[in-house]
Amino acid sequence: MIFIDNKTNLSLIRDYVNTDSAYDMIQTEVDLTSVLASYSPSVASGVFKNNCFPIEVFIPFMLSKGKNTNAQPIRTEIKSILIRKLTYHSKNDGSLKVNTTATANFVRKLFRICLIQQTNKLLIYNTARGYWHEYLTILERFIYELVSTTLNLKWTIALQDAVLREVNKKVPIVNNNDLNVKGFPFRNVTLDYTTNKIVDHNPKHYSTIHSDVTYDPNAKCPVFMGNMNIWFAGDPQTQLFVQEWFGYVLSGSFKANAFLLVYSEGGEGKSTLFGILEKLIGGVNTTSTPLSNLNTQFGLEPLVGKKLNLSTENSNGAFDTAKLKAITAGEKITVNRKNIPECEMVLPIKMIYLLNDLPTITDKSVGFARRLIILPFLNKIPVSKQDKNLSKKLNYEMSGILNWALNGLNRLENNGYNFTISSSMQKIRNRYLSEEDVMTKFIKSKIQVCPGNSEYCSDVIDSFESWTMLHGYTVAFTSQKSFWKAFEPIALTLGIPYDRYRKSGYSALKGIKIV
Repeated sequence: MIFIDNKTNLSLIRDYVNTDSAYDMIQTEVDLTSVLASYSPSVASGVFKNNCFPIEVFIPFMLSKGKNTNAQPIRTEIKSILIRKLTYHSKNDGSLKVNTTATANFVRKLFRICLIQQTNKLLIYNTARGYWHEYLTILERFIYELVSTTLNLKWTIALQDAVLREVNKKVPIVNNNDLNVKGFPFRNVTLDYTTNKIVDHNPKHYSTIHSDVTYDPNAKCPVFMGNMNIWFAGDPQTQLFVQEWFGYVLSGSFKANAFLLVYSEGGEGKSTLFGILEKLIGGVNTTSTPLSNLNTQFGLEPLVGKKLNLSTENSNGAFDTAKLKAITAGEKITVNRKNIPECEMVLPIKMIYLLNDLPTITDKSVGFARRLIILPFLNKIPVSKQDKNLSKKLNYEMSGILNWALNGLNRLENNGYNFTISSSMQKIRNRYLSEEDVMTKFIKSKIQVCPGNSEYCSDVIDSFESWTMLHGYTVAFTSQKSFWKAFEPIALTLGIPYDRYRKSGYSALKGIKIV
């Protein structure tokens, strides 16, 4: 209701005003509505340009056909109303004082505020953008403008804190587990998690994360689609999967119960594609926790309050899958955070790992295999044909890419959250899941302990490839490094120790024999 002439404070505060209560607050003030009736709606933009209320809430009360553009009578009336409602005269000296209880009530009407039970922190709702966040600066600057500019009284930090303490006493209390489970706001609309449909922003979604992408139902993305045909040339089924996966990440569902490993040797476009997904979700809503961190003491802490984990993995070492499986299933998991008591929570986050080498498998369970999806990038793009400005071009197509992803989500939902899996994806997944079982069989069949003998490493790999071909296995490790990562622990488990050394300038294993 108040006029704020400081442009910085006005631009900060206006987006957070509860427009629903704004209309009611005006309507109850008979003297104010009487003054407003003397103005024409045609002058609203000029008269109310510095008011913290959106201009449209005043227009229904502006009934005149005149051209009066003098805002002073309205400023005077608003000031009179607020002085009457929010101040009192001191019994000691008769001076005007701020009534902190009344001011706190006014603040609670003007803004949507809640208190998080676990942290005792206030969140304020951004009405224009549809999300909640911890941003006391809004309330602090509003109290400053109200006290110093409208009430013409002295602002002090003690007064501000007293008002905020009063505000704190009567705001709704929200459990941390109720955050980010009902919808995901974009710049102008929200994706409702229950229906997977686009709806108006709603504070009851209690979203603390949001995307800066604008929803435009008519937007297209021709450059993006052209590059999908380059990245996955001749493989429309894989393109359908990528579309569905983008939609799945947007959603709040865990029904697919899956995580994604993205494999390529480099130069195939995976960083560009998943950089677009990060922009769609929002960089502040994305973290990059590696697989190896999930089982460390505070390894889950970076995932709290995030929607996407997008990690580039530089190691293909073994990893523990227990927590990864719990996260992908949407199960409650114990999270230990620094200086905060540990608690159980659902982490509403999708997990993606970008790799040049697939990690060593330690979990051979059906549960792990069911959750695992591998997306291979098989079309290496020559450096001469790589568009260095592609990411910048795709920034202009984000609204169209959003529509594309939403279509993928709709198809995924209609298919019962069963992804489209291409033959190339199925092939690499089968190969990956069978790697270590085949390795065990190979070592048992072809490798023996022989203290006085040595074998070149290249001969061991050649023997493995010949043996798998002979027995009909379609296994091929993604690199020599990944081969030895699998070979070494199994050989030791089977009681076949060896020493690696250089023989005639080549890597060799001492103490074994190929039979």
